[in-house]
Amino acid sequence: MTTRRILVPSNFMTNDDKSLLFVIQKYSHNKNVRVTLFHAYTPVPKIEVRNNPIMEKMSGNLSYLKQFQKAKEEELQKAKDKLVKGGFAGSQVDYIFTPLKNDIAIDIIKLVQEKKFNVVVMNRNPNKIAKFFIRSVSKKVSDGLKGAADVYVLN
Repeated sequence: MTTRRILVPSNFMTNDDKSLLFVIQKYSHNKNVRVTLFHAYTPVPKIEVRNNPIMEKMSGNLSYLKQFQKAKEEELQKAKDKLVKGGFAGSQVDYIFTPLKNDIAIDIIKLVQEKKFNVVVMNRNPNKIAKFFIRSVSKKVSDGLKGAADVYVLN
């Protein structure tokens, strides 16, 4: 039996739990499943301070952003723990926390193609403004992966 590889992109929105619950309900009973949680973040730029008070202030703000990124990675680890508590073995679940390379939709499509994922489970945020942007990401991903992987977009 072939291994089913599932990618679950996370944007740390309120509906992420729906994606996790869907994956648990649909796949946790299957031992031939590997789930990968994914988040791409905008990298924090490195700056040269050189005893410049303005740059030192900016460096403090960048430090805050690095802490914010670390908190997001911890949230991804918590999502992994939810999947394990939901019935997956620890060896069946991992995560990718990586800097954004292109556009989020393009990064997801390339990852699916490179790592040979069979399924992508995404969600939409109920916020009206964000819904426009997230819908476009899910549409780009589903259009870009036609025939290459099953794409589930949850509301």
